[in-house]
Amino acid sequence: MIGLRTLVLNPDMTPISLFPLEAIPVEDGFKRVWNETCFAVAQYERPILQRGRPSGYFWPSVVARKQYVSWVKWDEDAQFTKTSIYFRDHGKCTYCGQHVILSNASFDHVVPRSKGGKSTWENLVLACKRCNLFKGDSAPTGEWVPKHNGWKPSQKSMIDMRRKFAITVDHESWIPYLGKWEGPINVRSSRFQSDT
Repeated sequence: MIGLRTLVLNPDMTPISLFPLEAIPVEDGFKRVWNETCFAVAQYERPILQRGRPSGYFWPSVVARKQYVSWVKWDEDAQFTKTSIYFRDHGKCTYCGQHVILSNASFDHVVPRSKGGKSTWENLVLACKRCNLFKGDSAPTGEWVPKHNGWKPSQKSMIDMRRKFAITVDHESWIPYLGKWEGPINVRSSRFQSDT
C-alpha cells in the first residue's frame, strides 16, 4: 500500500457518497480501471512502477463507475452517529454557543441517562467538554436548557449541512466533483503524490 486514495464517482460524475466521501485505496482504484468496472478520470503524477521501472500507467486520483450505484437514499433518515450530530448542531455547543472541533467534541444527553434519558436524535446534542462536565447529570433546566432541540435529519439535509464545513481532500483533482461546497476545501499534502 502506497498511502494514496482514489475518489469514486458514479457515471454522472458525482461522488457515490459525500457523507462520508467515497474514496478507496489507490491500488483498488487501479484494479477497477484494469478490470474495466471503472474508468480513470484524473490521475496522480506518480507512475506505477513495474520491476522498478515506469509502466506507462499512473495511479488514478479519480475514477468513475460504468454502472450507477447509490448508497444514499436522499429521503431516508441520516445515519445516527456522533459525527452526524456534530454537523446537525452546526459544530457549536448547544449550551454556550462556542465552536467545537470535531475531534474534541463531546455529546450530552439532554435528559441524563441516570434520569432515564435515551441515546436518540432528540436527546443527544453537541456540547463542549466544559459545559458537559459542569452539567453532569443535571436536568435540562436553567442554563442547561439547550439553545435548540435535537431533531432527526434526512440524508439530504445532512449533506447540505456537511457542505458548510471545511473538508480535506487527497488531491486537487477531486475538487470539481464535490459540487457546491460552501466551506473551505483543503488539499492534503502528501510526499507520495509525485515520488517516482
